Amino acid sequence: MTTSLQESSSKVIAFVSIFSALIVVFSLLSIPMPQPIAYLGMASIAVLMVGLLYRPKLALVICLIGGFLGELITDLAFGYGVIPVYLLGAIVARGIEGPLISILAGNGENKVRDFGAMLIGTAWEVFGYILIGWPLIYSYMTFGEVFIAYLWVVVDVIWVPVAYIIVIAVRRNYNILKLEELIYGKLREDVPESTTAQEVQEIGSE
Repeated sequence: MTTSLQESSSKVIAFVSIFSALIVVFSLLSIPMPQPIAYLGMASIAVLMVGLLYRPKLALVICLIGGFLGELITDLAFGYGVIPVYLLGAIVARGIEGPLISILAGNGENKVRDFGAMLIGTAWEVFGYILIGWPLIYSYMTFGEVFIAYLWVVVDVIWVPVAYIIVIAVRRNYNILKLEELIYGKLREDVPESTTAQEVQEIGSE
């Protein structure tokens, strides 16, 4: 059993590392857009995927790590340096977006619920960035002006169907709803998030 738990822990670390890195990679990708949008970032694709493919706890860990490192590496790569308010914005907006989607989507069996969760998650992303940026950077602006300043986040809603198509492909390919099933076996929605790895394995073998 100890060996089995060690293998599960190794898989968790691997999955967290892979999907955190995926968020970082997507953070570096963007499509130039006319003002006032400026650019269309792709980080939300990965965050939306994590929200639907993981339960809340792992979604939180992945999005916090990936969101922070993605913003940090992107800022450094494009010569902006370390900008604390941008890092804080990424943590609040994207770090919460993933687990929020996971909570709202539930076990992933309802497509309408999945879509609704992604839309609400994207709305939170916009609110999260404004929550941090308005008082710390744009305090001299009206809400309307701040909203326009964050149009580059608002347009992330365009990635909802793109992310969902990828999620559907992953689910069909592996015959799962959540990627934790590849670690612990089949999961049920009534299994508490606080359940230990050993308990989840026992549940999955039922």
